[in-house]
Amino acid sequence: MSFHNQYIKLNVRKNKTVSNVCSLCENKKNKDPIKGWIGIKAPQDVCDVLQKIDVPGEHDKTYHITVIYVGEQTPEEFVRTTQVLYDFLDKIKPFSITTNKVISFNEGDDGVPVVCKIDSPELMKLQKKLCDLLDKEKINYSKKFPEYKPHICLSYAKETVKEFKIPKIEFECDSFELWYGHNGSEIETSINITEHYKSQLLHKVICSYLFDESTSPQFAGTKEQINALTNVSYITKKFIDELNNTNISLNSLMETLKSKHDAAIKFKQEFGTDWLF
Repeated sequence: MSFHNQYIKLNVRKNKTVSNVCSLCENKKNKDPIKGWIGIKAPQDVCDVLQKIDVPGEHDKTYHITVIYVGEQTPEEFVRTTQVLYDFLDKIKPFSITTNKVISFNEGDDGVPVVCKIDSPELMKLQKKLCDLLDKEKINYSKKFPEYKPHICLSYAKETVKEFKIPKIEFECDSFELWYGHNGSEIETSINITEHYKSQLLHKVICSYLFDESTSPQFAGTKEQINALTNVSYITKKFIDELNNTNISLNSLMETLKSKHDAAIKFKQEFGTDWLF
């Protein structure tokens, strides 16, 4: 998997997020704490596949990786934490995340967590650097689990599940999610770490092609661009069809997902914009 070699610009401006945090708290008269955490959302196509993994209990369906749980902070502390997070993530490059194993953790308040174990050396290093930075800045965060074990929660079961292998799932992390809430109010902000240009017209036509069989768009461009666009469109349409086919095996679905990701990388190389489907 290849990535562009530049550093990343934030898609959501820091001042806007800090302003949101302040607005969340400005009407209160007391110093009620804010709870917050930072994590990574799985792409929608990966979520579609994760949902098909057969595990006990009801699927969680949020499908995210927690990086750090900030816990409770005063509004002033959380504004400062938000600023530190943005400054840190502004220098991060996209990286790869993989999983090929389902395991379970010790039982908690909601039951036994059944999770996909995450393999990503880059994520491990990033989480360690972020913890070191928060310690240096004397910013409090949860240290309930001293050993970081990145995972995507699938469900909560009544009993421990014996670990088992699944076909390898791999995706690119190009954004982080910052969740925070106060007195029942919740705000979610996406910190996008990929510098890209999105062609709204192109993707509108592609969307019509993928979901409307009567559409047969014609494209102009270089031979490489036409090939990249045709290939990623065909594989994406195949992936959508297979998702709706209950007779397709998980192995076959995973092979198509990998092909779609490879085609999306080629598309980005040719067009300079992410494949949004």
